[in-house]
Amino acid sequence: MSTSIRIPVNLHNPGEFLACCGVLEITSRATSGGVTPCGRFDQSVFELHDAPVSILDMLRKLTDAEPMSGDADESRNALATLAILPFRLCLDWWREPGRGKERWAKTRFKLWAGRQTSNTIYTTLRTTLAQSLAAEKVRADGPFALRSPLTSRFEFDPGAAWNALDAGFSPNDQGYGVQSSPVVELLAAIGIQRFRPIPVSSDRDAFEFVAWSQPLPTCVAAGAASGCVPDPAARRFRFRIASRGSYGCFTTATEITR
Repeated sequence: MSTSIRIPVNLHNPGEFLACCGVLEITSRATSGGVTPCGRFDQSVFELHDAPVSILDMLRKLTDAEPMSGDADESRNALATLAILPFRLCLDWWREPGRGKERWAKTRFKLWAGRQTSNTIYTTLRTTLAQSLAAEKVRADGPFALRSPLTSRFEFDPGAAWNALDAGFSPNDQGYGVQSSPVVELLAAIGIQRFRPIPVSSDRDAFEFVAWSQPLPTCVAAGAASGCVPDPAARRFRFRIASRGSYGCFTTATEITR
């Protein structure tokens, strides 16, 4: 039996946009019986039609799925791929083929530094979210609102913003937890695999995304998020990748018109 999901979303937060894309991706992979989930953005709400489970059940299924390194010989490498087997999902958006002697190079979306790896970050987020679900801290009518002190994250959520200059030190470099949304960070890490932000040719650090307005399945929605599907009611946003110490992060997005 299918259901409909409505998630409040702040489209000026690129992490929340990507998290909605992650919801569509996961529910599409959890569906059976010929039902195809379709998602759309309606102002400040993401609507998902024909979802196989509720948002909380979907998050529980996600936290039940233990990630595995897709590179047996590179499991401790910061750029090692992750396989989420129950969903037949492989994550590798943080790397691309290298040049010269380097087998792999990091993409612009690999924002973490230090000794953290994709696996340790994902596992931290998964564990934090599982604990929050068990404690009933995640709200079905606003899952992105959950905040937890995280020392490991992918840096997608500008809501975790801090100013290193004002603080006088880098919380990331010092290992201090920063209030962040584990739901946004985890789902965005899944959404960005297919729904990659559009690079702006005139600014290496700027990217755009499009919040489409028509109910679309995952394969078509990915094109709509890049502006490739005609949609007069769609909204376009631009954000930048900023530097915070040795880490990068997404900034809040600005809506643009063309």
